[in-house]
Amino acid sequence: MAQNLLFITVTVAALAFVLAGPGGHGGPRGGGHGGPRGGHGGPPFLQNVTRDARKEFEAVWRNETLTIAEIEAQTAALADKYGVSESYKKFEADRIAHLAEVKQNQTAVINNLSATSDKLRVIYQNKNQTRKAQEEAVAAIRKESPVEVDTIKFIRAQVGGEPLGHGHGGHGGPRGGPGGRGGPRGGGRGHGSH
Repeated sequence: MAQNLLFITVTVAALAFVLAGPGGHGGPRGGGHGGPRGGHGGPPFLQNVTRDARKEFEAVWRNETLTIAEIEAQTAALADKYGVSESYKKFEADRIAHLAEVKQNQTAVINNLSATSDKLRVIYQNKNQTRKAQEEAVAAIRKESPVEVDTIKFIRAQVGGEPLGHGHGGHGGPRGGPGGRGGPRGGGRGHGSH
């Protein structure tokens, strides 16, 4: 069930990305001649279709009453109607392969979170090191697991916890006290907030 929800979420997000394009209408990933930057603002299989054809595709994608299966079926039918079936199939195959890679990477990050969190906790609880040594140790963990470190930092912020490092002998003592950097929570330049 969770995998189905994840697949649906990722599919809808990918479809939204396709609709909006990374730079908006006519953004840098567009490929036709309709947008302000020379792009059509849609997926590559729409590159050589008319503006009216693009509008038909977009009407399907923006239809909030269609199920995802209906959107996929109608998109495939329109691709066939406008002679871009092969390009559409390649686009879909590439998209599915990309989503599989994202899922694999996501699973790896999730599986590494606990171990990375433990490593960071040990670093910040070690009071027998200089701040520079602490920063270097955190930098080594970040180099090894950058997404995991950023994810842990994000999670801590969402649950209302202080970023790792605060209250553990960071700059100026707990919560950025005397000699600390930044405001009451010891903000600053990311020192001890990983």
